[in-house]
Amino acid sequence: MNNIIETFYVNGMIMSSSSVNEQLEKDGLYQLWDEDGNLIAKGIYYNGIRIGDWDFYNDNHHTIETYDDNGHIINQTEYYDNGNIKSSGTYEEEYPSNVWTYYNDDGTIRDEGEYKNREIWDGYFEAISGDNSYYYHGLKQGMNETYDENGWLLGKGKYNKNIKTGFWLERALNTYNYDIGDYYNGYKTGKWFTVDSTTEQILGETEYK
Repeated sequence: MNNIIETFYVNGMIMSSSSVNEQLEKDGLYQLWDEDGNLIAKGIYYNGIRIGDWDFYNDNHHTIETYDDNGHIINQTEYYDNGNIKSSGTYEEEYPSNVWTYYNDDGTIRDEGEYKNREIWDGYFEAISGDNSYYYHGLKQGMNETYDENGWLLGKGKYNKNIKTGFWLERALNTYNYDIGDYYNGYKTGKWFTVDSTTEQILGETEYK
């Protein structure tokens, strides 16, 4: 017969609730909360192995990950706040595989991307790190947008076979202002301007050869 083990934060709020077997392995329902009582994760363990559908919540974003009987992730679906699917795809041997689909919040398909041989291959991809890019045969190609963990834009521009080219906007070092200018074969060229992110006024310029 399984027992329930609970852990608590120093403020008295429950942190986790685990069903465990006689070997003290997680076996059955597991739930995890933050210090404010918001559910973070919920799913089933079998003899210490994560199996079936698991629900994860982060800043009201809901993700479902599906695990096989050996504890390997095989599918992931992320949802918008309105309940519509945001992205969906499969895993093989712990790596994203095959076609991943990205949706608009109204449920229509926005983009698709394909993984091949454990690598990003063709199409559009959104990384957890905030690196949103188009790929062609494993190389970044076309428009790219990268954001930090708070949603601030770090950079926006085009790639040609993994090399920055043309006009780019990039976060200025240690500020929330932006540098704008051109790349040629991966190198900054000509005049680059530092622009105030709020007023869009030019704060300075740098000349590159």
